[in-house]
Amino acid sequence: MESYHVDFLRNEFRYYRSNGESLVTSVPLVHDRVAPAFSAEKLDAINRKVQSGEWSFADFVRESTAAAGCAYYMVYLNGKKVRYFGRDGDEHVQYFPGSR
Repeated sequence: MESYHVDFLRNEFRYYRSNGESLVTSVPLVHDRVAPAFSAEKLDAINRKVQSGEWSFADFVRESTAAAGCAYYMVYLNGKKVRYFGRDGDEHVQYFPGSR
């Protein structure tokens, strides 16, 4: 399974390949601290703006952490979905556009 994990608490990307290889790298993600309250509704609204081209990845990072309380997320390329997680274990699954 090809996937990657973006951790806003540690500012890291983790990549996982189907052959078992993995890579961890630090990235300079610009955002305020992760908000304590998690909001799946806000994540959906943020993603709609990114998918329509209104917002960039930088906008997504800033708003996902500050407004939606996303601490990290996992992207499953083969499964065509993203799982978002808050600080307290809240989670939200979003499928790639057109995959369902």
